[in-house]
Amino acid sequence: MEALKEYQKKKKRWGKKAAADVEGYMAAHGGEVPVELLDAMSDAELADVVQHAHREAHQCREAVEAERARIALMPEGPEKVAALAALAKMEAECEEKEAAAAALEEHLQKKKRWGDRRAK
Repeated sequence: MEALKEYQKKKKRWGKKAAADVEGYMAAHGGEVPVELLDAMSDAELADVVQHAHREAHQCREAVEAERARIALMPEGPEKVAALAALAKMEAECEEKEAAAAALEEHLQKKKRWGDRRAK
């Protein structure tokens, strides 16, 4: 049982690192999907990366919505203006994360379809 828990922890750490590597590549290359890197992964590994990317995008969106609600309760003034500017930046980051997750999901689906056709 302990070996299984250790394997799951190791797999989760690998998934986070791989997702960070992919995200870094995409950020540095204007959202371009690192096809060679992703194609070198197994379907399961790529699915882990996709899952992590979706989780990151979802958490980001939740943070934006919480911040939006907090800002809505603020009185008008320079603090609210600054908070709205920071919110706009957070929203842009979320949109990037959501676009990256969607692109990775699309690549995973293409890879699966390609594998299915190849297996026939």
